[in-house]
Amino acid sequence: MERLALLDKLLAWWRASKLPLPTLSLLGDREFIGQQWLMALDKRGLKFVIRLKSNLKFHAWHKGRLREKKVKVRHLARYLKRKKENTCEIVLLEELIVNFVCLPNEDKNAKEQFVYLITNLENPLQAVSLYRKRWKIECCFKHLKSNGFDLESTALEGTHKQEILFAILTLAYVLAIREGILNEYEQQVPIRTFNNGKAYRKKSLFLFGFEIFKPKANTFLGFARYFKAVIWDALKHFKYRYLSYT
Repeated sequence: MERLALLDKLLAWWRASKLPLPTLSLLGDREFIGQQWLMALDKRGLKFVIRLKSNLKFHAWHKGRLREKKVKVRHLARYLKRKKENTCEIVLLEELIVNFVCLPNEDKNAKEQFVYLITNLENPLQAVSLYRKRWKIECCFKHLKSNGFDLESTALEGTHKQEILFAILTLAYVLAIREGILNEYEQQVPIRTFNNGKAYRKKSLFLFGFEIFKPKANTFLGFARYFKAVIWDALKHFKYRYLSYT
């Protein structure tokens, strides 16, 4: 599989660099499901939290034994709702016991009432907080496509050129977020308060940081100098953290 080949290259590079391998948790949407794929992740020592489609079927692991008949995910959710629970154990390829998690869908406009997750984390409820982080990639896509870089309006042809452009804009997005985080409290991002008592930024962290990032990288030479400083700063913090643990 292409996804596994890419992961194996990353893991091989990491081990060759002799850097400590952190605990990695792979987060994915419903397109990244597949029992053999998930089994392969587990065998490589990688944790995963993947969203499931409601019509998928699994064997349930109940009271220390394997249930003979496969059950659809949405039927498992109904069972858990009756029991007033939100997790149970299921089995991949009659070999690996993992956790199934069902939680209410926070999107009021969503077609499905629940979000279904599968994870090999020992604490299944940890999967809920981790999966929420996956939404950040959706925010990234939004800013790349329309609300920032307007990527969809480009007429650039050629797969290689498009990949380079996508990589550059993704890097710029990360750097803009970095600037937003570093300057959020110093420059005090304007806050708007609604009737429900909740406070929100008038500008997103990306747009706020992007305004700071643009003048620092408005020329190629300026960007090169800026990015060099960012890398050195990151290496300095990494060395401090790495040496403090060894």
